[in-house]
Amino acid sequence: MVNLLRKNGRERAFAAVLANPPHTTRQIMEPETYLSGEKIEPMRVPAFGRDFKNYQKFDIGAMGEFDVAC
Repeated sequence: MVNLLRKNGRERAFAAVLANPPHTTRQIMEPETYLSGEKIEPMRVPAFGRDFKNYQKFDIGAMGEFDVAC
């Protein structure tokens, strides 16, 4: 937020971010990736039917940079 305010002024730091919020924890933790409009392709899911014959899906979700930060 501070980076946005310094680089782009109030409008970009508040109203524009609310209209188009960050989509990943990477964009929050590294604001320059949000400012540049960086798009990262989602991780591909393995062929569970082939690779995990007895796998039973029970939930879905996403894993971001915050989840793996040390």
